[in-house]
Parts: sequence; structure tokens; C-alpha cells
Amino acid sequence: MSSHSSQMGCMIQLSQKQRSWLSVSLVCLPLFLSGCVGLYNRVLLEGDRAWPRNPAFSVTPKDYSVEDLEARGLRTDGVYCFIGIRTPPGPLERRGDAYWRFWPNGRVLYRAEEMPTNGVGQAAIGDCFEYGLLGYYEFDQDGGLVCEKYVRDSGHFVRHSYSRSEIKIKGDTLWAQRRWGTKWSQRRSATSNLVETGYRFVKIDGMSAEPDW
Repeated sequence: MSSHSSQMGCMIQLSQKQRSWLSVSLVCLPLFLSGCVGLYNRVLLEGDRAWPRNPAFSVTPKDYSVEDLEARGLRTDGVYCFIGIRTPPGPLERRGDAYWRFWPNGRVLYRAEEMPTNGVGQAAIGDCFEYGLLGYYEFDQDGGLVCEKYVRDSGHFVRHSYSRSEIKIKGDTLWAQRRWGTKWSQRRSATSNLVETGYRFVKIDGMSAEPDW
């Protein structure tokens, strides 16, 4: 009887290689399922742009007149180009290129793309949505901007989420403010470092593209 039990035990034992494959499968399966959910929850627009299948933005887009926007300090006849990052009252540090573009219907585009300063090709770049981050904007009670974009999660190739930016309008420059020093935004406090990212307005003639989101 004991000999028979021993033989059965040997039959059901897994080899080291089998156990390794099982461990890898148990780790990869949740990632695979998460990726499938991420793919289902988004749609791809032309130009490799992601948009939620069932939008759940906290910002509600509104229609503004151009005159109303200009009275609030925001312009739509150009783009706001990245000028640098600073920790007040420190100097600006230049890191990469990007710009914001706004429309009167509450839509906003953010693209990591260099905008030529000599005027050549500016309208074509401003009208290009390729690889852009899409979203909505609204004004807060203090006259600042709240922009919310649909962005790819850091470290994940298919999963997306919503990213909010609080922006102050000062003359022809937008200052996006956030605090660094702790990992998660909900844990950031007044003691963590305030970082400002500046974007200066550049007027561009000839832009005509309208948002499709």
C-alpha cells in the first residue's frame, strides 16, 4: 500500500522546470488580463492617439467665445510653447520641447514636439495631432486653468488614465504647478517641492484644424 502511494506521489510531483513555468504563468496572467482590459477601455484615433471608450473626465468642456477667452488671458490663435521648468524662485531649466493648443469649445491638445522659432512650418505643426495627448479644460474660481488629459500610464504600454494639470495664466505665459518630493500626488503636501513648468504663447497664422475628440 505504501509502495503504491509513493508511486502516485511521484506521478503528481512537478519537475523544477514545470514549477518555473507555472510561476511565470501565474505572474504573467494578471498582466495579460490587465492589458486586455486596457485595450478594451480605449480606442485609437488617427495619428496614434488614445481616447477612452467611455470617457470619465472630471473636467466638463464648455463653449467659450474668443473674446471671453482673451478677457481671461487665454488665446487660441497660436500655441503655448514650453520654455522651462523651475523650482521657485530658482531659474528656468530647459528640458525637451512641448506645447499646448486650446480651442474655444473646451478642447485641449498637448504634444511633445518642437515648434520652430523662425515661423517656418509652424501652422503645419500646430495643426498636427499625431501622438498628441487629448483632453478638456475649464477655468477654476480663481481664473486659472484646469486641464485634464488622457495619458498612458507610466511603465505600461496599453493602460491609460486621466492626468490633471493646474495652470496659472500670467501675461503671455502659462505656469503649470505641481509638487514633487513624494511618489503619489495624493500624498504630496505643502512641504514637498513646488515645481512650475512654463509655456509661452506663440502666435501662429494659418492654423485651421479642429479637434475630433
